[in-house]
Amino acid sequence: MALDLNLLRVFVVLMDEGNATRAGERLNLSPSAVSHALSRLRDRLGDPLFIRGSASLRPTPRALEMAPLVRRAMEDLERAVSFTPFDPATSEREFVVVASAYGCSVLLPKVAAALREASPGSKLRIRAPGPGLAEALDQGMVDVVVCAYEEVPPRFTYDALFEETAVWVVRGKHPAAKQGLSIGKLSMLSRIAVSALDPWNGEDSTLDGSGLKRPVGWSEVYMQGLETMPAPSLWAPDVHTAREIVLETDMTALLPRRLVASALRAGQLVEAKTAYIPPAVRIGAITAKAGANTPAQWLKQLMVSSSEAERD
Repeated sequence: MALDLNLLRVFVVLMDEGNATRAGERLNLSPSAVSHALSRLRDRLGDPLFIRGSASLRPTPRALEMAPLVRRAMEDLERAVSFTPFDPATSEREFVVVASAYGCSVLLPKVAAALREASPGSKLRIRAPGPGLAEALDQGMVDVVVCAYEEVPPRFTYDALFEETAVWVVRGKHPAAKQGLSIGKLSMLSRIAVSALDPWNGEDSTLDGSGLKRPVGWSEVYMQGLETMPAPSLWAPDVHTAREIVLETDMTALLPRRLVASALRAGQLVEAKTAYIPPAVRIGAITAKAGANTPAQWLKQLMVSSSEAERD
């Protein structure tokens, strides 16, 4: 049943005031306009709604029953159509970000610090990649997805954060590293492979819809220049686990440079130089399309600024 929402607004004010004149003053309507609106509502609902008393309008049982439901619905509508600009300084919002453990270790320390400074009342919840990301973005259940996709469905926006490369490494005291780790030596070592093909271990993090371009993963890209490398003898679930195994064994693995940078500087790991230089993988942030002054867009810009500060 179609119903003019203005009639319900008159009904709510009449419930508050119990008088057509006072209701008209609040609504900026004449008493006759209020009476006309009430008459239309009575016809639609088949109930008098208000009975004229000695001093005021008395609601009928039907009016008393529907009043709290109508009032709540009108308040919900008011909130739905009103716009309050996002203010990070006063916000107590919980942001939801999807990123792998590696994505968290690379990007989120700086983002968490920047968020704490700019929006001290906000909270940050990190979820691992998984199915249904497109639906979660569409429904506002996820604010930002951090991943290696370069092209996404047109209903989403993508902003580049940083680029990543990978290196072959062995432990610093590996016998093969004493006179330099050549490709020939590297090809004779037992190799660790990471189960997921891309640097984010996000094999289930596909976004639904056409236009998605997924970059080729570490193994596929880097093995193009190393045809003599043997098949893996161990599969690790993620790059963090692979790094720890390399540090404790004589095995080699292809790992993201940022993950092993401090260990390389400390001499705990040694890098093998290869003749083939593959392209870097671009990491970015995906959000649902929306206006600039939304919480998700603000958080994404915070990520972009944090990644730019790291590059500087």
